[in-house]
Amino acid sequence: MPIRALVDLPYSVSTSSCFLIVLSMSSTPCINLLKGSPATARLPTQRLSDAAVSALSKLEVTVTGLDYGPDEGHFPLRTHLAEWLTGYYKPSQLIKADRICVTGGASQNLSNILQVFTDPSQTRYIWMPQASYHLGFRIFEDAGFYRRLRAVSEDEEGMDMEFLERALAKDGAVAERAEGYKHPESYRKIFKHVIYCVPNFSNPTGITISLRRREALVRLARKFNALVICDDVYDFLHWPATHCSDNGNSWGSILPRVVDLDRTLDGGPRDSFGNVIKLPQPLTARNVTERALREENLMVGNGDLFVVPGDQFSTYQDQRLRLCFVWENERELAEGVSRLEKVLVRMLNEEKS
Repeated sequence: MPIRALVDLPYSVSTSSCFLIVLSMSSTPCINLLKGSPATARLPTQRLSDAAVSALSKLEVTVTGLDYGPDEGHFPLRTHLAEWLTGYYKPSQLIKADRICVTGGASQNLSNILQVFTDPSQTRYIWMPQASYHLGFRIFEDAGFYRRLRAVSEDEEGMDMEFLERALAKDGAVAERAEGYKHPESYRKIFKHVIYCVPNFSNPTGITISLRRREALVRLARKFNALVICDDVYDFLHWPATHCSDNGNSWGSILPRVVDLDRTLDGGPRDSFGNVIKLPQPLTARNVTERALREENLMVGNGDLFVVPGDQFSTYQDQRLRLCFVWENERELAEGVSRLEKVLVRMLNEEKS
């Protein structure tokens, strides 16, 4: 009988022991609906290899690409990205290359933004949806905002702007510190607050912020000197709707905008990476995940992984599971959902007996 050792995920608000030993009674193959990486069959390995060989055969690319290069990134690449983004968003003014910075990825770019536009001695709080992308928590804390992350409640339209406005106004009475830790630079502006969001298909809830909430968010940011960071990694990954324009997008852009090209280039699903389900009472996410692994060899995500650290009032953790659809193939996805159904039915029947 195989033994599976699970380590409690970081930022869990659970007070249970750090290590949880689960005995898997099932001899069936494991199905992983927790892993958020794209399936290896979807990775465009050969296409990227061919592109690299082609690019490195050009002297103008190798000289700047293998040397230090410009701080903002390879200029021809930035120019091409500007043209691509202009064609997609169709803004009133053309997007220029000097508004684009190329980094190692969206998470690294988030760290860069915090280094330039925040100062822990002057920036008060990081505001984010009550259920947020969990790998962003550590980035904010490493930037000096440990214990200064604040959760904003959500509904089907996104973050509650009335709640956020009250919270920002309440904090506005706090006196600002005269001196900061960072040297003044021409490119630097220190904001009093940071508002982080994933506007389209938010991870993990799948919520897309409505147009009126986006407009309200911009007004609040201007009123309270807040930097809005849109971690829009899923913006290109959706299907066209009949009421939208021909490219399926009618929002325009909110800056600073962090766009992760990896999500577009990996050839993964074009509609959704996962789904969050609410459990019927009195079932809890922790108990269901333990039983699913032990009885059905099925791995699913516990909702408390996405709770903003320090948010003691959230009921999100015990009520929801996250099912991710990018790692397993379609047959295993269907089988995984079937196994989860068996676990839930058994647990509900036990509650009735």
